[in-house]
Amino acid sequence: MVLHRREFSPSKKDGISFKKDSELWKLYCSFLQELGTKLKLPQVIVACAMMFCHQFYMHQLHVKNDSK
Repeated sequence: MVLHRREFSPSKKDGISFKKDSELWKLYCSFLQELGTKLKLPQVIVACAMMFCHQFYMHQLHVKNDSK
């Protein structure tokens, strides 16, 4: 999967390194895990949220959708 993300990440086209892209990916997964824990959600719900975020960012640029 790592090679797939590295090769096809739209962030690569925008000049974001694979390292930075991976850091952003880990950041939103950590956020979702923490939020799911605080809301006492089942792990399967948190995992689905992570999957949907991953799918979204496989088709969108991190720069375009920056929360800042």
